[in-house]
Amino acid sequence: MSCGLCSQVEALHAHGTVLRSATPIRVDLVALRKALGGRGEVVERIEAKASGRPTVNTGRVWALMMGSMYSSGDLPVLATREATQNAIDAVKASIRLRQIRHEDARFEVTWSQKTRSLSFSDVGIGMDTETILTKFLSLGDTGKSCAADSGEAAGGFGVAKAVILGVSRSFTWEMHTRDNLAIARGADAEVQIFPAEPRQGTTISVHDIDPDSYWHWDRARGDHVGLEDRIRELLGANDLPGFKLIFNGAEVPPLLVAV
Repeated sequence: MSCGLCSQVEALHAHGTVLRSATPIRVDLVALRKALGGRGEVVERIEAKASGRPTVNTGRVWALMMGSMYSSGDLPVLATREATQNAIDAVKASIRLRQIRHEDARFEVTWSQKTRSLSFSDVGIGMDTETILTKFLSLGDTGKSCAADSGEAAGGFGVAKAVILGVSRSFTWEMHTRDNLAIARGADAEVQIFPAEPRQGTTISVHDIDPDSYWHWDRARGDHVGLEDRIRELLGANDLPGFKLIFNGAEVPPLLVAV
């Protein structure tokens, strides 16, 4: 107010005159905060309408990633590659901790076209409940901090783990690791963890594999190649001495042998 207006208001109050405003006063709270510099005592007196924390639908995020990052890839083979790398890490760690012997190192892949399921099984260190929730189901977390050296960090969790579970069109899978059984029944459902019989390592079974992925065009051959042959060739291309790689119950020999 100007000095003249202040004098008029004081005079009216002195004579008992009541001032009435024809227009209600409106306050711009955003501008008020800016003008007052976000002072704590002001903010405390302005009640929030609602509050909450950001959340993420893991299944939906993974589905989006599959559509953007791996849309043109051979998803079952990519999933097998990532699962193999993770198994290498887990098995090396279990050997270092003397949970298994070197000669027991193994990784097994099982494919069933009848049930449209792809399974990966290792004898590594496995995961406890906290690791499942905070590492395995957390996008972008590598989970490699426990690796003793670079030789135990061939895989890890990371963003690429999305392809392991995302190969399922409906995000339907189970994972048995240590004494935990994690079950996912769709992108909109929470992943539930139940107690299970203790086991060494981890088995992941992914269901609802897209039938379109059974055959994949190989440019070099100029022909379509079946999923079983593609997985077998991927496993055979690994150079892992002393590490047994098994597909559908049969050991896969290395394609290249040093002489």
